[in-house]
Amino acid sequence: MGCASSSNTNTNSGEPSAKDLEALKKRQLTEVCIPHQYDDVVVEIGLNCRFKAKGPTVIFLFGGPGSHKGKAVEHFTTIMRFKYVNVETIIMEEIPKRSGLKEGEWTMSDLIAHYKRTPQDLKLEHLLRYTEDKIVSITEDDPNAVVVVDILPSLKFILSNNFMLETCKKDMDSFEFRVKVAFGINLHIEMESLLKNLDFSHNMLMQGGDSQNKGVGADEVDTRKAERRYQMHEDSVRPFREYFEEDGRMMTVDCSSGFFEAIWHAIQSTFVKQFNSRCFWPMETVLVFAMEGLDIFNSKMDMSTMRLVKIRDLVSEPQGNVEKQIKEIAKYVDSQVERCHYFILDPADTTFGKGNPDDLSSYSEAKDLVFYEKTEGLNNFTVHLNALVKDTNPSKKYFKAVCSLEDESLVFPANSDTEFTHRVCLCLSDKQAHLHEQFQH
Repeated sequence: MGCASSSNTNTNSGEPSAKDLEALKKRQLTEVCIPHQYDDVVVEIGLNCRFKAKGPTVIFLFGGPGSHKGKAVEHFTTIMRFKYVNVETIIMEEIPKRSGLKEGEWTMSDLIAHYKRTPQDLKLEHLLRYTEDKIVSITEDDPNAVVVVDILPSLKFILSNNFMLETCKKDMDSFEFRVKVAFGINLHIEMESLLKNLDFSHNMLMQGGDSQNKGVGADEVDTRKAERRYQMHEDSVRPFREYFEEDGRMMTVDCSSGFFEAIWHAIQSTFVKQFNSRCFWPMETVLVFAMEGLDIFNSKMDMSTMRLVKIRDLVSEPQGNVEKQIKEIAKYVDSQVERCHYFILDPADTTFGKGNPDDLSSYSEAKDLVFYEKTEGLNNFTVHLNALVKDTNPSKKYFKAVCSLEDESLVFPANSDTEFTHRVCLCLSDKQAHLHEQFQH
């Protein structure tokens, strides 16, 4: 999985090209982990980037405007199960609390005034002390935790003061005397790419008819704001970058494309392959059941980001009990999701492939699951999938998403027996309940 070029915008006409519009469609679907076909995201790893063999592994994370740092943090904490320390939270909550500003009774103006009166509260050495306290608290419960520290606040009034430029090396040396940092991660994006991505987004908004809601010159104003904020972040991150690069402890991730799915795939792959990290159940896994054969996949789709699995080779008894086959499918998927989110399951020459609801007669009640066709119709993945295989009849529906389980969507051919697909969902959900608990603990 990779990322799109950030240079697709048609700068001659000022209008988005057909390629841009198609890219936008895909960009809008990245929230549900839809595979893309683009160049790889570049990840540069310093020679001394490594996890600690014993004790906590502390990682400093940096990322400015357009880098998707917030989404990366969310995935680090949910998929990788890392712990998280946010210095901006300390600035916004902890320090005011310790300085007599009562929670819920102060505004941002009060906070700014407070820090103007007591700028020493924003010295890096003090913030690192608070960070140390948080790390110690985390490691009391989990001595071998991986802790991601977001050390740079995004607050403009702090970044504009370059509050840590002069003392960064001295303060970090002092901090590491007590808490050793494994390495830093810099989610890097060039200014030019940031502005192109911003311009691309604005063009798409205007194409969608929202331009009347934007004031005269709004794009230019947003561009100038982005430039200033980008530069403030770069000035603040520079001493940290130099500090970690000096002894080969910096990982740099190219975020220029703006496609978070591709960026996260590169990060996750690096952690799995380079550091033997374990990923827990991902945000969404997609199981596509090829009940009508593989012709449409082989002729219409790029399979590079999807794993083809023949159920007959996976199960112990291809002509045996369907419920047992589903249990074996669930176990296989749980064991593979660290490295793959998309599975095409070919049921040819199996009892499952007959699609007979009577083979799953004990799963006829809907229980607590909500099925898509009863509520919202198609989910985003099936919209994308149908778009990939459409022919001269664009309204034809090839696939339907039947249900979303705890962490995944199940997709079947559009004319599959509805009762059978429902029972597969119910059975798979039941089989995964215990597997998920084992997997996560």
